[in-house]
Amino acid sequence: MSTDVSTEAQYRDWAHALADDRLPEGWDHLTTTVNARLAKHASEGLLFKEFKRATPAQRMLAPLRGSTVRRAISNGDALRRAGFGAPDIIFHGTLPGRGEFLFSRPGPGNDLNEWLARHREDTAFRRQMLAALGAYIGRLHGSGFVHGELRAESIYVIFTGENFNFTLANNEQNRRIQPVPGTLMLRNLRQLSALDRGRLGVTDRTRFFMAWRRQLPHLAEGEARLLVREVIGD
Repeated sequence: MSTDVSTEAQYRDWAHALADDRLPEGWDHLTTTVNARLAKHASEGLLFKEFKRATPAQRMLAPLRGSTVRRAISNGDALRRAGFGAPDIIFHGTLPGRGEFLFSRPGPGNDLNEWLARHREDTAFRRQMLAALGAYIGRLHGSGFVHGELRAESIYVIFTGENFNFTLANNEQNRRIQPVPGTLMLRNLRQLSALDRGRLGVTDRTRFFMAWRRQLPHLAEGEARLLVREVIGD
């Protein structure tokens, strides 16, 4: 990560404003959770994430596990080494008396919610993307990765004219374990199944699941049947 002084000052000014619920020009608030605050600058292709101040227990574990930002950086590096997309962390720091923050650039494309909204009427194209995403997440799990928060805002989608490319954001809580236990795959599938069922029907979800399943030939049929209910529904 390399920034000049003027850029560093700009990032710090933005971080202070966004952490105080003020929106500088060009920024839009995404969400605030118990653990983090997120905002987006669409024209600059930037994401801001402020992590709530670490608890005493988290601070004790930091020398062993690394800080939240350091985990985001190292987990993103691990994804890229394995052939998966992850955002570039372009600036990070700590707000006085508060938590850490980072600015990242996920690259071209839209997050999954935005992409689905843009292509709401193109059923064939939507199902093509969902099959590609299912295969991508299947390869992710097959490579031993479990994403920490596999929700729509963590997945960026772009179609290159031939293929769909995906980038995974919000990687600070990722884990890698081989093979991935079914309970952890289930957690990711539950996170994805939170997508609006009015927008994605049974056929859409089936395309995703079947593509995901083909990447995991070792998965027992009984376990697969339990997982399918989380993605497709009863």
